[in-house]
Amino acid sequence: MRIVSLLPAATEWVCMFGGQEQLVGRSHECGYPEEIQDVPVVTAPTYESDGDSAAIDEAVQEQLQEGLSLYEVDLERLRGLEPDLIVTQDQCEVCAVSLPELEERLADWTGAGPEVVSMRPQTLKEVLDEALRLARAMDVMDRAMEVIANLETGLRVLRDQIGVDRTTNPQSLPSVACVEWLEPLMVAGHWMPDV
Repeated sequence: MRIVSLLPAATEWVCMFGGQEQLVGRSHECGYPEEIQDVPVVTAPTYESDGDSAAIDEAVQEQLQEGLSLYEVDLERLRGLEPDLIVTQDQCEVCAVSLPELEERLADWTGAGPEVVSMRPQTLKEVLDEALRLARAMDVMDRAMEVIANLETGLRVLRDQIGVDRTTNPQSLPSVACVEWLEPLMVAGHWMPDV
């Protein structure tokens, strides 16, 4: 199977599931694990992405106000990679190439074209469910079940170590702020409160 990942988290899942050698393309934001650095990049931002968070936010907002795409997809390179599976997201219009953008760019492909898996978790449980959906598309469910079981065990151990019991003693939860963006200040949402 030939996989292109347009989402950093998906790239990490692909590699955790043993699909690193199947990864034939990635987004400009996919930089981990280190071993994927030589995998061809098929996307680029259409805005100035160098600068502090305020400058990047301003550039992104200008693009959105003008109705312009935030990312370009190198269709020629993507097509040349002959992917069987492309992974993207349809949760955030500024985070990565969106599903509608990808579908628009793939619309003129002839033949069956690649399968597209679009991830959109809202809770920690859904993060793991979406990972399993990706694993199903990769046909690596046995390996994925091992990875997920290890992650769930690690979460249980962590909860036990810090003595957190959400159901009987919510006051035992430590106060933690997870900041996603500095200027303007944005706190992380979706599954972060579950963590």
